[in-house]
Amino acid sequence: MADQLPELPWATLASHFTYTPRNPTAKTPTNLVPLSNPTQDSDVRAFVTACADAITHHATHELAKYPATYPVPHDSEILISSAVVRRISPLFRQVHDALAPFESTNRWAAGVVDDPECRHLEAEECACLVPYADRTAAAVMIEKQENDCRNFWEVNDVGLRRWELVRVLLVKGELEPILRLREHEWFSYCDWWDLRLCDCGSGDDDSSSNKLYERALLSFLCLSIFRHRPETWPSNSADGKDYRLTKMYQHTLREATKTGETAPLPSIMHRPLYGISEDQFSAYPRARDVARWAHLGEYYWDLDRNYPEGQLSYDEFLSFEKENVYVPHEDDIPPVRQTLTTAGNLPTELVDQIMKIAEYVPRRRLKVAHDPLHPDNKTELDAYLAECWAVVVRCEVFARAMLDEDLEWHARVKYQLWLLLN
Repeated sequence: MADQLPELPWATLASHFTYTPRNPTAKTPTNLVPLSNPTQDSDVRAFVTACADAITHHATHELAKYPATYPVPHDSEILISSAVVRRISPLFRQVHDALAPFESTNRWAAGVVDDPECRHLEAEECACLVPYADRTAAAVMIEKQENDCRNFWEVNDVGLRRWELVRVLLVKGELEPILRLREHEWFSYCDWWDLRLCDCGSGDDDSSSNKLYERALLSFLCLSIFRHRPETWPSNSADGKDYRLTKMYQHTLREATKTGETAPLPSIMHRPLYGISEDQFSAYPRARDVARWAHLGEYYWDLDRNYPEGQLSYDEFLSFEKENVYVPHEDDIPPVRQTLTTAGNLPTELVDQIMKIAEYVPRRRLKVAHDPLHPDNKTELDAYLAECWAVVVRCEVFARAMLDEDLEWHARVKYQLWLLLN
């Protein structure tokens, strides 16, 4: 039930906001703004309650699919099967690529072996994507080590990789290996769930798991609201309205896809839908045209707070920090291969090598790029929204079963709506 979309009063919610273009004189952005209808407050409250209740209801049904208790596994027991490894490998490979440069052991310096049947017993001789030793209960239960502001990677590089493996299991709906640990007497994922780079508590919470469900919820809400405002779709608009110009859409896209955080999974899962390359938007932003945007602030935190969302054309927004690059769709690959083979008269082996060096592989989900609400993208958008909803529900399952934590969805849904619509 995790990936079954709930029936929510989207049309009622969306009806309380109107598309308003930016006003350079007043310095207001393009956005959906409230109409201040008499029933607005009560309707928004009703939506928040319905959404929060749906999350907890769906999580209850999802958790009911599994036994209430499991025998406590032995440390050497394999929790992650080869079949599960096959299903999670495409996503975990992206996580691995983001983390590998920080691995102190450098086990994958010569490349990764995609072998779901890995049976290497010694870590030093294994370069498999998900090593056999990392599938045991002891590996999955790795504890977060205390660190100061300088040595996180030195003491927690292996632990973070295994924690990201657990979170990939969560995102992909492979919950049983995780839930089999719920009866363990001494182990808890709390330190990983609320991870910060430094145990002193200072600094950004860029690694906390709230990023996982908050970004999924933010994207789910934003795209669902615009789905019920078809007059803002470029394919539908006769008067220049374009949801992609709004502050709420540009904020959602940037927040969901930005790079540079310690734990990369919360952004990796959204980039293919939005067609955004790695490093297009940074957690530590810097404008390409420094002189033009100097008034926004000298430091990255100033720019992050004052980012000109809703003030730019869509192309300007995409290239604000780094020139936008084309992200290929699967339909783009055959014509390029054909051109290299025929016009270039190149052998297949050389074509393969060129494509690999150029990293010209499918990394975009939408057939019509940069327009999730285009009618030709409906199937992929449906699937993506279901995935976002499932991530939110599974995070509630995890918090309830493994942390005994109340995520207070009423407050979280309300806050995400506030971010979008204020």
